Amino acid sequence: MKNKVNVNAANNNEMKKLIQISIIVILIFGIFYLITKVATDNTFEDEDIPREVEISFEEIILGDLLNQKDEEYFVLVTFEDDVYNSLYRSYLDEYYKEEREEGRYFANINNIFNKKYIGEESNFDINDLKFKESTLVKVKDGKILETYEGPDAIKDYLKKIIDE
Repeated sequence: MKNKVNVNAANNNEMKKLIQISIIVILIFGIFYLITKVATDNTFEDEDIPREVEISFEEIILGDLLNQKDEEYFVLVTFEDDVYNSLYRSYLDEYYKEEREEGRYFANINNIFNKKYIGEESNFDINDLKFKESTLVKVKDGKILETYEGPDAIKDYLKKIIDE
């Protein structure tokens, strides 16, 4: 009879421990669920709000270099690793702030649609257009009028037209 009582008591203790462990595990999962729920609700609360798509009319594909609506304009062709990209843009912004809003375009040569225009040597023949480094292209009446290749030439020309 003592063995039966000890076995029952041992089974009861094990059952209590199993229930306690189960409650602790459920509480831990509940806490993680709540933390995850709160974090994701705050992060994505405006996910269902439709956003306006912004189209940049200043970014162009180099295949359309000569097909812009303006009679005369600049196209700044830049490589992503050119440390002067923001300087070029600020010079162009300064020039166009005083002159007019239209007439400047940008082409990122590292864009997937423009990569075919990267070359070992620059070539400004429209049938075999290639750029080896950042270049400012001046276009007039559908023809390449002038090109300024490399950081020094671009910066010097942009400074000159701003100072005029």
